[in-house]
Amino acid sequence: MKIKVDKAGPCRQKLMVEASVEETRGTYDQTLKDISRVAEIRGFRKGKAPVPMVEKRLSKEIIEETRDRLVPHLYREALAKEGIHPISIIQVEGVKYAPDQGVSFAVTVDVPPDFKLPKYEKIRVKRNAVEVSDADVEQHLKQLLERRSRFEDTERKTIQAEDLVRVDYTGTCDGAAVGSTAPDCAGLGEGKDVWVFLGGQDFLPGFNQALIGGSVEQAVDVPVNFPADFHVASMAGKKALYHVTIRQIRQRVPPEMNEEFFKAFGTDSLDGVKALIRKELETSAQATESARLKEAVAGELLNQTTFDLPQSVVDEEVRTAIRGIVQENTMRGVPQAEIEARKDDILQSAVKTSEERVRLSYILSRIADELKVEVTEEAMDRRLARLAVRYRMEPSALRDMMEKNNRLEEVRGDLRAEMTLDKLVSKAAGDVPEGA
Repeated sequence: MKIKVDKAGPCRQKLMVEASVEETRGTYDQTLKDISRVAEIRGFRKGKAPVPMVEKRLSKEIIEETRDRLVPHLYREALAKEGIHPISIIQVEGVKYAPDQGVSFAVTVDVPPDFKLPKYEKIRVKRNAVEVSDADVEQHLKQLLERRSRFEDTERKTIQAEDLVRVDYTGTCDGAAVGSTAPDCAGLGEGKDVWVFLGGQDFLPGFNQALIGGSVEQAVDVPVNFPADFHVASMAGKKALYHVTIRQIRQRVPPEMNEEFFKAFGTDSLDGVKALIRKELETSAQATESARLKEAVAGELLNQTTFDLPQSVVDEEVRTAIRGIVQENTMRGVPQAEIEARKDDILQSAVKTSEERVRLSYILSRIADELKVEVTEEAMDRRLARLAVRYRMEPSALRDMMEKNNRLEEVRGDLRAEMTLDKLVSKAAGDVPEGA
C-alpha cells in the first residue's frame, strides 16, 4: 500500500492511499463469496447459482460492495501506519476501484494540535479573603423574611413601596392603542385586575415608581419610555402613555420570628438562624472565590498559549454554544423574532467562547497527562448524581442515556479538566490577604 500525507490546513491532514490488485484481491474474493451465498439468480435456488455466473450477473453490486469494504479498512490501516490519531474524518474523496486495477482514494482528517505547554506549576493569582460581615447576615435575613412574607389587604389607602397593587390599565402610543402597535404581545396594550409588586422589577419602564403615593380608585397617567433594546421590537425606542386605575392594595406582612419559625430552620433561636445564614454565606463566598481563581488560572493558561485548533471540534462546540444561548434566551421569554435578529451577535459570541473552551480543554488534557490526573468511578458516580438532580432523572437512567448517546466520555473529560484546574489553583502562587 502506498501512502502520501499532505498538510491540508491547521490540524488537518490529507492522506492519498493506493492499494494494488494483489492487496485488494482477498477482499474482492470474500465479497464475491458472501454475495453468492444469498444471490437470487433465475433458474437456481437462492445462493446456489455458480459463482462465475453470479460474478457476471452482479458485477456492479460486487464491485460497489468491495469498494465500500476496502476504503474504511485501508484508511484505518494507513492512519495506523503513519501514526496519525484522527479526531474526525472530514472527507473521503476520489475513490477509484476496479478488480484488475486496485483502489485509490484520498481521506482528509482533523488531528489534535501540537503545542508547547506553558509553565503551569506556579501561576500567579491574587487570592481574596473570604469574609462574611454581620451586615451581610442581616441583609440575608431581611431577604429571607421578605421571601416568607405574605400579602394581606390593608385599610391604608395610599400606596407605599413594597405594596402589591391591583390595577387596570390601557396604553396609547402615537395616538393609537399600544395593543394595535404590538399585537403579538396582548398584555402590553391593556390589562384588567393585574397585580403589580412595587418592590420588584418594573412592570414597564418607570411604571412602579409612578404608582407610589397613589390611592385606591385613583386614575393615574403613567408616561413610559421604552428603551431601544426593549424585547418587543415594535415598541423599542417609543414613548407611550398608560392610563392606570388603582383598584386594590395589599401590604407585605413578614412572618413572626417565634418558635415555629426557628424550628423550620432546625434551631431554637434567632441567633441559631443567623449562624445558619452565616455558614451558608461563607460556603457561597468560598465557591465564588474558587470559581474566580479557576477563571484566573484558566485565563493565564490561555494568555500564555497560542496554537491552531481542529476546525471540526470548534464547529461542534459552536453549535453546542448556540443551542445553549438560544435555549437560555427562550427560557427568559425573549421572542423568537428578536433571537433571529441577533443571530450574528449570537454567532460571534459563540465562536469566541467556543475557541477558548476548545483551546483550554487541550491544554488541561495535556497537563492532566503530566500530572497523572485520573477520574475514578466513584468520582463519576458523584458527578452523574449531581447531573441527575439537574435533569430530574434517576442516576442509573441518566447513565444509560449517556452511554447510548456516547456522552459518558465527554462527562469524564469535563470532570478530569475540572480536577486538573483544581490542582493548578492549589499550586498557584499568590498571597492570601491579611485577615483571611
